[in-house]
Amino acid sequence: MQTHSTTLVWLRQDLRLSDHPALSEASKRGLVIPVFIWDPDGDGAWAPGAASKWWLHHSLIDLDVCLRKIGSRLILRCGDSLTELRALIHKTGATALHFSRRYEPLAASRDHAVELALRDDGIGVEIFGSALLWEPEAIRTQSGGSYQVFTPFWKALQNTPKPLPPLPAIRKLMLPKTWPESANISALDLLPRIAWTTAMQGAWQPGLSGARTLLTNHLPEVLPHYLDTRDLPDRDGTSRLSPHLHFGEIGAREVWAAAGGYGGNLDDSHGAESSRTGWQRQLAWREFAHH
Repeated sequence: MQTHSTTLVWLRQDLRLSDHPALSEASKRGLVIPVFIWDPDGDGAWAPGAASKWWLHHSLIDLDVCLRKIGSRLILRCGDSLTELRALIHKTGATALHFSRRYEPLAASRDHAVELALRDDGIGVEIFGSALLWEPEAIRTQSGGSYQVFTPFWKALQNTPKPLPPLPAIRKLMLPKTWPESANISALDLLPRIAWTTAMQGAWQPGLSGARTLLTNHLPEVLPHYLDTRDLPDRDGTSRLSPHLHFGEIGAREVWAAAGGYGGNLDDSHGAESSRTGWQRQLAWREFAHH
């Protein structure tokens, strides 16, 4: 009788099912257990604020709903990331851990420590680029360093191969016979005790479902007039995708593709910058900040 290996997919700022390299590769190996660990101490002084926690609460709920539609579910844990991962590995017999790369120095240091510790435990650890169009190592100055000024960085992109096309959404995952225990979303204590979020609830739909709605319905309306309306506060002239990109509810490559990123060159040298290129330039600023 054939047995299948189990992979934990550790989710952080990649709360989606589409264009998700870590999840896609895990689905090819065998059984998949998606897990999110609430570990604010791991982010130190950069721990999420109240608005971010409110958003995260609803994003996790939406991700779990979407996972259950394909027969899976999201396992929630609270505590130190390495401790909880080791407990899940012990409980499930998982032989591999997949997760998406983080770029902030503190997060990257924590991830490296987790990787080394679990490799010492005999666990196969694979880390995947997921948040950016280009990994920082791919865009370098002639001296081999990172660009410190945006305009040369933008010009370098003109001669850089286009990002890889986005991966298709996960439609099915192999499931374990039994699931490990999951914390209730309320145990993460993400919602404010005083209900001040009514206006945000009316203005935003956190989660991958909300991101998909904006990408499909709102972005095509905004893009043709972006340069004319983006700075007008009385107009709904921006994509509104920034928080969705931050939490990884949609991938940068998906957004790039939706804006026509595979249909032409990034060239505004003729003076009249197109709205499409102008909007892609904002994605490039996001890349520049990470790099």
